[in-house]
Amino acid sequence: MSKPKNRNLFKANLSKPVILICVFIHIHLMAFGQVRMITINPMQTDPRIKTFIADSHRIYTNDQVSKRADLLIYLPASFYPTNSASLYCATAADAGYRVISLAYPGTDKMDFTCQHSTDPACYENFHREITEGKNYSNNIIVDSLEGVFYRLKALLIHLNKTQPSQGWNEYLENNELKQSAIIWSGHSDAAGHVAVIAKYNSIKRAVCFSGPMDFSLHYYLPPAWLGSGVWKTDKSNIYVFGHISDEYTFQKEIWDSLGMSKYGKNININQNSYPYINSHTLVTSTSIAIGDVHECTILDSKTPMDKNRPQYESVWRYLLNIALVTTPTFSVNKA
Repeated sequence: MSKPKNRNLFKANLSKPVILICVFIHIHLMAFGQVRMITINPMQTDPRIKTFIADSHRIYTNDQVSKRADLLIYLPASFYPTNSASLYCATAADAGYRVISLAYPGTDKMDFTCQHSTDPACYENFHREITEGKNYSNNIIVDSLEGVFYRLKALLIHLNKTQPSQGWNEYLENNELKQSAIIWSGHSDAAGHVAVIAKYNSIKRAVCFSGPMDFSLHYYLPPAWLGSGVWKTDKSNIYVFGHISDEYTFQKEIWDSLGMSKYGKNININQNSYPYINSHTLVTSTSIAIGDVHECTILDSKTPMDKNRPQYESVWRYLLNIALVTTPTFSVNKA
């Protein structure tokens, strides 16, 4: 299976620190309704975080409507910057979600290691170590202070301290993540992270873009974790979106293994309009350069535009259970 392009962006050895580019908080304004976006470096939330700090977390809020909203987390594909899906994040924030595009440890070892592995749990262990920061895999090192969950918790605690009136502590319970108030979304290999999070945590919703990508070439099957075990999040709360030219035979088999066929047929959004027959599996056949089909579902630089608006805006809204309404023109400006 192919991999996203430019995955070496912000690449770093998981066991070695990266030189900190800037530890200060940078504030930008996004000309998108009342959406405000700030960036916070992971080390700003906890100086013990030492890896994958060349990029910053990005927090999108609409101060008019999102003070008591559900929290949407976006996990970029490995080594993609956190600003690579700002249109998606702004769409959600404009509708009222609080949105965090999280900087976290990426890996280029998972496909290389797991596609030909005889270990049925290879992919699952990679995903769990990256998200939970616990020693599940011998092929990657992500300690308890570097994983997705700790980084998010540290960020929420930091936001609650610096913005005490904004209610960020509502997403914490007994100083841990309140998963039931969180929607997780991710692109490519991060879609696999999100699915594993849904398996082992009772989350509000999982949204997977161009993924999960897990597929064993040794067994020529999707890995068993996708369809086995007791899932803490009901699979009726999982949604997926991909392009039919993005290795669709593999992707459909992965989605079928995940159990998506139980929640509607694969619906082509170019032939059906919102709400897409209420299916949980959406695909697009939009004409896209073959090298961009994997990224077009979510990335700013690849998603097709129509008069300064993303063509998939209605899809994103559906996946996040947002009513389809007219919104301002998309543009991004620095303050």
